[in-house]
Amino acid sequence: MNAGPWSPAQQRTMAALAWSALEQAVQGDDCADLTAIMDEHPWLAAPAATFVTLEEDGQLRGCIGNLEPSKTLAESLADNAASAALRDPRFAPVTADEIADLTMEISILSPMRPLSVASWQALHDALQPGRDGLLVRMGGRGATFLPAVWDDLPDRTAFLDHLWRKAGLAPRQWYADTRVWTYRADKFAAARP
Repeated sequence: MNAGPWSPAQQRTMAALAWSALEQAVQGDDCADLTAIMDEHPWLAAPAATFVTLEEDGQLRGCIGNLEPSKTLAESLADNAASAALRDPRFAPVTADEIADLTMEISILSPMRPLSVASWQALHDALQPGRDGLLVRMGGRGATFLPAVWDDLPDRTAFLDHLWRKAGLAPRQWYADTRVWTYRADKFAAARP
């Protein structure tokens, strides 16, 4: 699969697919069969992990994704666009009247890479702000921040403290079973076709 950066034509194709899936889901329709678009664009049939982020008036309106490439790129984008609109538990479902006011960002994730660190401070020092997405799991809890979160939390300590809170953990807590993974993301604004 193309590891990015994605060409403008590929970005337009992915954006059109994601917007179509979102609109169909909001209208209560089943997602169209993706076979034809994968036949026309075989790169969409490669496994991929994606996130779709929706904003309305500059405020988060939904963000859903998958961290592992368990579906094709086409399926992942369609499912995550529909889910960001309708199934993000932090928000009421998007209505048809809201669609025109939404913006969309697509992130295509690199494979997860385990990070061998033995303490919160070691993790703090190993992170590359602006580049690393992070998944943390410990004590039966877990959470992730996409690399784009660095835009709002550019300080390593604040980034980690917020991620720990998102996971339901006390900031800077570290257990023997703590595991962390980093990843990168190719992201782009998905213009409405």
